[in-house]
Amino acid sequence: TATPRSITAYLDFSNNLFAENLLYKSSTVIWKANNKNYTFGFDSLPNIVFRTLDLICFSKKDSSIIYNTAGVYYPTENLWIGRGGKINWLRTGIPENVINATLAGYQIELKSPGYSADSALFVNTRFFNKPLRGKIIEKIKADVDEENASYPRFISDDKRLVIKNLFENVDYDGGFSMEGSKLIGLGNKEQDAYLTFKFIYHNDTINKSVEKFLVAASEKFVIESDNITSSK
Repeated sequence: TATPRSITAYLDFSNNLFAENLLYKSSTVIWKANNKNYTFGFDSLPNIVFRTLDLICFSKKDSSIIYNTAGVYYPTENLWIGRGGKINWLRTGIPENVINATLAGYQIELKSPGYSADSALFVNTRFFNKPLRGKIIEKIKADVDEENASYPRFISDDKRLVIKNLFENVDYDGGFSMEGSKLIGLGNKEQDAYLTFKFIYHNDTINKSVEKFLVAASEKFVIESDNITSSK
């Protein structure tokens, strides 16, 4: 049942949408569209249908964008139901042609400066020659730069991925995650992730053989450009 308060809130929302393409605004977070390509609708609740847009979030001097997405916004519930779209890792300093992800269906409560999305397709051309399916987690945080950005995050559905020569003569076998720019090797309670260190043995000046030298097992490896660490 409409009340004077709810009607006033809806009119305020409409005014902000018309004037600035704002979907939601509070003291801590702003969500907005980059265009006016929308129509008003009603399916038990009033809604706004966007055929295509870039969905932008601002919070704490940081921002996040879902490019070329579409969806329906329910302003009385502050709920966005989206489909499709692409995100990148640019704010971690990684070019879009190296790492990006394409979303499937997802939902965002716009009071929050973040969201998660299952069944995303993740591209990382540094390590994989085909996309991985998994979960995206995005969150806007304060005082973020390329060095300390820990979002966006990706967690692979497949827990047994193999990366040959992660470093020279070091192979990886396990689940895969990204936390900002950091590569995370993930195991689980049933099976660890593994790093296999290989030793190159030269029989003579021409012939050589590769032998397994050491296997390290852990539920989590943090893999950076010049080191690998694990707490256990």
